[in-house]
Amino acid sequence: MKASELIDLGNGLEIHFCLDAADTNAQFTLFKVVIHPNAKVPAAHFHENFDETLYGLKGSLTLRVDGQLPQLNPGDHFF
Repeated sequence: MKASELIDLGNGLEIHFCLDAADTNAQFTLFKVVIHPNAKVPAAHFHENFDETLYGLKGSLTLRVDGQLPQLNPGDHFF
């Protein structure tokens, strides 16, 4: 992906790529996901080869992690 590329998934989700592996010496990828109200979000999933960190900018998002339902609010992070 090119930095600043936007992928509009058409279901209330937008992915804005900010930095990719080429920009960070393959250390990480950074993107912003915009989740509009009532959007259909991805099914529960996991990554074997990398970690994912979420940081709330505005609004709130309820996650499902190990049977728990933590809520991510502005300024919150989840690793």
